[in-house]
Amino acid sequence: MIGYVGPFGDMNFGDYAMLVNDIMNINTKEGLLFTYNKAGVSAVIDEYFPTGDFNVIQVEVNDTYQPILGREYQVEFADETYMPLDIVERIENSTDVKEQLKRLDVLIVTGGGYFNKLWLARHRLYKSLSIMGTILLANEIGIPIFFLGNTFGPFDDQSETFRAFFSTLRNVKYASRDNYLSPSFMRSIGVSEEIEVIIDDLYGVTSDLFSRKRSLDLPAKYIVIELSSSLVEMEDLTEDIREFVDYFLEVHKIDVVFLPLDKEYGGEYQMSHLIKENVKIKTVFNFEKNSFLPIEVALEVVSNAEFVICQRYHLFLLALNNKIPCMQIVKDVLGDSRYYYCKSYGLLKMLIDDTYGEDFICKNVRHALKRVKNDFEEIIKSMSSQLADVCKKEKLLHIEKMNYFKRILERGEGRNNV
Repeated sequence: MIGYVGPFGDMNFGDYAMLVNDIMNINTKEGLLFTYNKAGVSAVIDEYFPTGDFNVIQVEVNDTYQPILGREYQVEFADETYMPLDIVERIENSTDVKEQLKRLDVLIVTGGGYFNKLWLARHRLYKSLSIMGTILLANEIGIPIFFLGNTFGPFDDQSETFRAFFSTLRNVKYASRDNYLSPSFMRSIGVSEEIEVIIDDLYGVTSDLFSRKRSLDLPAKYIVIELSSSLVEMEDLTEDIREFVDYFLEVHKIDVVFLPLDKEYGGEYQMSHLIKENVKIKTVFNFEKNSFLPIEVALEVVSNAEFVICQRYHLFLLALNNKIPCMQIVKDVLGDSRYYYCKSYGLLKMLIDDTYGEDFICKNVRHALKRVKNDFEEIIKSMSSQLADVCKKEKLLHIEKMNYFKRILERGEGRNNV
């Protein structure tokens, strides 16, 4: 049996969409999923695998921190280094988790960007400890561990936590979704094992997902905007967005669809703010009766768009995968853009030759809106030309990823030699 652990309990669109695509690609009808959010993950599994035999295991972590949510984003860190013993001792139901892990042939660590300093911030610490604790317990009982397409780092002043964690693992196979900074970050903390490069878990959406259709009321021609900026930033950007929307309606007869990827601060509140301010955006989805955005909704909205402007990496990825001209606004995290640039440029580097991402990546929402408004036709022409050459590369990348999955299905070389 295959087990899965990763950040999919966050109910972040990219994380649960990667999990669903992974399970469909691996094409097994059963499995165990280890998470800090059993209810949320169960809802996703029930939606996409109603006839499968998948059990969701809650991994309980001893953590009492309560984040304070507000109109601006704030990140608080604990000044502490976590050794493997510190981590497994925080798992309150470790005995039960180990009993479930013993049922596995392989543990898959799903793709994403969560082995870094940011994921040891106080508001995310219990999630990281849940994931890392599950991996450490599997390692203790000798379960082969396969990482999928991860972004590793930056580790910064938490390097010793990650050095101790990765140095403990044996019978493990690492994979990264970029050949840019992730391998060097891992080498910097002493990881000497081969790090295989495979494209992101969600790149190359399965036919099963594409075949699912929703009845969406989409305009004839439209640009997609997705923003997860703080509400304070949204207030500052309101008039810029209004001007952008009005311009494309009047000059190009193109609507602007706002697509929220996640509930509340993940897009829902930002969309509500623009509606409240009477910005003429179109909406095609709300979370009133849904706990998460269906993957097929995002697919349909993106694949029929004229252009996509987004902050979230996985919407950028879906646009590239569907050859839709797009621009991602890369936010600074912890004072610089290494985290998001590593993911986004790492993806572009695999698909397009000779680019630093200057056409597709922008660091400022206002600047992105201005660029697209002022040079729309030229940008479309340039991007379309670059994206036309992606097809040959992505076929090879898909084959490499499926070969990696094949090795997982074969259980590597067994428990003694991953």
